[in-house]
Amino acid sequence: MPNWETFQTAYLSAPETTKVLIDSDKIPVCVQKQVQAKTIDATLQSKVVLLLSHYQLATLTKDEVIAQCTQIGIPGASAVFQELESCTKSPIRQESIASSAQPAEAAVNETLESEIAETEAALNAIPQMRTMAQDAQETTEHTSSQSELLEKSNRWTPKQ
Repeated sequence: MPNWETFQTAYLSAPETTKVLIDSDKIPVCVQKQVQAKTIDATLQSKVVLLLSHYQLATLTKDEVIAQCTQIGIPGASAVFQELESCTKSPIRQESIASSAQPAEAAVNETLESEIAETEAALNAIPQMRTMAQDAQETTEHTSSQSELLEKSNRWTPKQ
């Protein structure tokens, strides 16, 4: 399997349409469909996404991808690859990518704002504590002296 440097070099030199495909969720969605159809084990999903991404960047050939899929334990790798290839060949509309990103950002912002408001409300509900030594001296009065506390005759005796 090609390494990160190979992937990065191929990505940088890839045409814009391939970059859009790699950056989109199209490949993971296609692989997820195969996982749901039980043709790919869920534990192999990330490996198949990586293999398909390398195939799209032309760092792996079709035969190499099929061989790698067979090697990692995908039964009927050739048929599965054909399904994945046809799924990823459907066009990606730029408008759908841009429009799907905006609502997601808005939802994240609303969620974040609601969490911040909830946290602030919880913090405001906590009673104010006096932490300064002066505050403690002003409000707390001890009626016993140290000598009174140390005398044994003033101590509480437990019941027997």
